[in-house]
Amino acid sequence: MTSVVIGRAEIAHRLGRSERTVTRWIRLGILPATHTGPAQNNLLLVRAEDLERVRAMFSGHEQVA
Repeated sequence: MTSVVIGRAEIAHRLGRSERTVTRWIRLGILPATHTGPAQNNLLLVRAEDLERVRAMFSGHEQVA
């Protein structure tokens, strides 16, 4: 089973970035995310592996897959 991080605030906290930056990265395709729920303000799901990849990419330690 793949672990996921839920919610824009939690994702931003784990990346050490603002929610606005997280939103921008998702919109640009840098951070893959899935929307869950019926409302416009629904939750985001991000795989933990993608979160770590983006964290490494922006800290200068990107791992080659």
